Amino acid sequence: MKRILGIDYGAKKIGIALGVGDTISPLTVIENGKNKRLRLTAVNNLIKSIESERVEAVVVGIPILDGKESISAKDIRLFMKEVEKKISSSIEIYYVDESKTSKDAVKSAISFGISRKKRKDDHAFSACEILKRWTDECSPK
Repeated sequence: MKRILGIDYGAKKIGIALGVGDTISPLTVIENGKNKRLRLTAVNNLIKSIESERVEAVVVGIPILDGKESISAKDIRLFMKEVEKKISSSIEIYYVDESKTSKDAVKSAISFGISRKKRKDDHAFSACEILKRWTDECSPK
């Protein structure tokens, strides 16, 4: 079964989800930041997740507004270029519109009975929604 990592990129936190076959689960949240040290640590932590989970593809959420990528999409793509330089060239990277995934993640978590305390870092749940969206709409058949 193909192993796919979903990413909800944020300036302060990056949510990670893992998809294996039809199962998508929140994996972790990585701290991120504007300064070089924090950003490098975030890149390295993401690479560790990719390697340890034996990922074959990565799906990254990109904010789309009025049919165009938002300003923050540039930062996401720059971050992923840093990651791409350090991972196997056989790992494919895909981008998908992340619009409303945070709201969808909260709704899903509530419907599954996950307490507010346990979903305080909803970034990993948003990464699940990003991965689910890509799987439903965009994944190569």
